[in-house]
Amino acid sequence: MGHFGIDNSGVLSIQQPLDRESQSFYSLVVQVHDMAPLPASRYTSTAQVSIILLDVNDSPPSFISPKLTYIPENTPIDTIVFKAQATDPDSGPNSYIEYSLLRPLGNKFSIGTIDGEVRLIGELDREAVSNYTLTVVATDKGQPSLSSSTDVVVIVLDINDNNPLFAQKLYRVELEENTLTGTDLIQVLATDGDEGTNGQVRYSIVSGDTGNQFRIDSVTGVITVAKPLDREKKPSYTLTVQSSDRGSSPRTDTTTVNIVLKDVNDYVPTFELSPYNVNVPENLETLPKVILQVSTLNKLTCIGYNY
Repeated sequence: MGHFGIDNSGVLSIQQPLDRESQSFYSLVVQVHDMAPLPASRYTSTAQVSIILLDVNDSPPSFISPKLTYIPENTPIDTIVFKAQATDPDSGPNSYIEYSLLRPLGNKFSIGTIDGEVRLIGELDREAVSNYTLTVVATDKGQPSLSSSTDVVVIVLDINDNNPLFAQKLYRVELEENTLTGTDLIQVLATDGDEGTNGQVRYSIVSGDTGNQFRIDSVTGVITVAKPLDREKKPSYTLTVQSSDRGSSPRTDTTTVNIVLKDVNDYVPTFELSPYNVNVPENLETLPKVILQVSTLNKLTCIGYNY
């Protein structure tokens, strides 16, 4: 059954709902014939009827732009983040579209009313906010107007803009000089607010350990004894420990670790001379009589003793 019908009186009528967005023009051929009684000849005539459908605002705008976009956190102000696009199958003003943002978040984004370009108007910090959900509204200019909306998620991409900061700028540890090799002494800790490799921290000793007496785990930051220690040779160490992230252009921080060795009694006193020889006359008149003074040296304290 067609969209149009005609009765015997020539009245043309609509038989089914019309949709200008599907078909806006119809060309009909209407035929008329007389009712002469047979066998007389009947005569016919035709006429062409053109029907143009006028638009009414019955279609809201429909979005065709993506619902997800990405932006680095160091993007300059006024950069176009994405372009909202919507279509309206109506015609004339009914198809003219204007864009707006519903409840703009934190004054970070704006949108062009006509072109739909969403621009950055505030600085981003992924460590503070890692994503934004923008509600874009498209409104046509029909009377009354129709509108639709879509949510666009803006993912803020990390850049390496944070240093791996140590929890303390100075660490101090005391240990006995006979501490065994491999003993854990202290753990230093640095944190980095970035993500991925930009936030992965590695540790190293950069100064203060010329004899390689200590070792640091590059991942955990645990410092251990690497070689036997001797307080009499070196009583303390001041290490500079560096933290580095794994970004393409690594960022760093440093801290100081003071290590003080405590003395243990690990040296036996020794005589300055050995053996001692002394001649004593048998007829000493006064007793007691000093016949010899011996001296010892203790390397532990570097103090001499006389006997």
